[in-house]
Amino acid sequence: MSELSIQERLAMAIKQNDMAAIEVLAKEVLATATARHKAELEAIAKDDVALAGKREQLGKAIHALIVGLKLDKSLKDCKAWGFNYKADGLAPEGPDVRFNTVSLLTPQAPKTKGGKGGGGKSKSEFGMSLGDIAEKFGTPEEKAAIANLSGNPAYFAKLDVKKRAIQAGLLKPAK
Repeated sequence: MSELSIQERLAMAIKQNDMAAIEVLAKEVLATATARHKAELEAIAKDDVALAGKREQLGKAIHALIVGLKLDKSLKDCKAWGFNYKADGLAPEGPDVRFNTVSLLTPQAPKTKGGKGGGGKSKSEFGMSLGDIAEKFGTPEEKAAIANLSGNPAYFAKLDVKKRAIQAGLLKPAK
């Protein structure tokens, strides 16, 4: 008798509604998936090592050609410091993919962190942001605690101040 594949054993366990066997087989499937992914990563890494020298030579050749085109002034004039080029037909999406542009590398606006957000539920309901409510109605201890918090803990601490102010009748809807 030949040994059954994992798919066949799983089908049998499902048909028999054997949850314990299904769980064991699920773990086996996950273990084989991990091994497959590891093998794929090792193959990619092996390719990278094998092609490193060729890629370095090609990179140097492309750089020499681009320097010969004297594009530095043109790039500087449009505030770009380089560009990306993709070869037609070689994309992972398939041989029919055509690229018609070169994308320039340009400065990006810095991402802002924190600060005053847009209008939220508190702003629309009470005419003040949650931060403004915490500042106006918070006790000195609450304000000190909020100042030392960030992210979700700060949000929930401000929310507690808001709830207390509503219960005390200090905060009423603006509408």
